[in-house]
Amino acid sequence: MMKCIRVTAPKEPLVLCDDEPIPKAPDGGAVVKISYSGVCHSDVHFWKGDKSFARAEGEPTIFKCPCVPGHEIAGVLFSMGESATSNNQSGLKLGDHVVVFPWVHCGACLPCREGHGDFCDETQLRFAAIGVCFNGGHAQYVAVPDVRFLVPVPTSTPLEVACLLPCSGLTAFHAIEETLEFVKKVTQIAGR
Repeated sequence: MMKCIRVTAPKEPLVLCDDEPIPKAPDGGAVVKISYSGVCHSDVHFWKGDKSFARAEGEPTIFKCPCVPGHEIAGVLFSMGESATSNNQSGLKLGDHVVVFPWVHCGACLPCREGHGDFCDETQLRFAAIGVCFNGGHAQYVAVPDVRFLVPVPTSTPLEVACLLPCSGLTAFHAIEETLEFVKKVTQIAGR
């Protein structure tokens, strides 16, 4: 059994559960024993039932209740599904330190193949994520639907830092990547 925090409905008090079953690894996926789960402001939006996370105006929010929130996850690979183990192209081993890339997508449709998994045709959601549409990291264990959503982390990287990389880290990196050329053009370096 494991402990978790559950959102049962928007704006309702969070529920601490201490008798949840440890999830089973999906066939091509895995279960991660969570070491750290960051609290993102999106978790607050989730709890509030924020309508700005709807795919289009007038549609319901993407958040699914009841659900365990938390999409900034780092931990230790605990178990793998049968096909993930037998066809282990990821090279992952039980006990590896990993972060969870929370944005679930099929990888095969046109948007996914063009690098836009956030617009995956198969998920039918603008933002299908572990901790938003599927149980997330504010628990002791989390099921990850496919091992391709696990990223190995060197043991020299503290997991309390690593958990922030898939969301906060990528957000900051993307902002730098998008603005770097502009900044280079408008920045003047004075001096010798």
